[in-house]
Amino acid sequence: MPSHSRDHDEKRDFIRLTVDCRVTFLDADGKEHHGRALNVSGGGVQFITDTPLTLGSELSLSVNPDTPVIQPLELIATVVRVDRLDGKFEVGMKITKRL
Repeated sequence: MPSHSRDHDEKRDFIRLTVDCRVTFLDADGKEHHGRALNVSGGGVQFITDTPLTLGSELSLSVNPDTPVIQPLELIATVVRVDRLDGKFEVGMKITKRL
């Protein structure tokens, strides 16, 4: 099958996992904010928050599963997408460093 006819998800470098768990992040001033993760992959995180974020900003982010069996994912990530959605913000982050 030619590569141009592959489904978009098949072209990704990492598999996305659908999740529903807490996200905590620090803004440039060190203030803590919260959200809910929608999906994670080896390359990024998508979440919903009440906090408006700026494209290109770098955040310290923690994805906190709602079970003690799975450790939180601590990372540094860059905002690559922000969409307004019903008074909230859907944010796409590119992981730049795992802590």
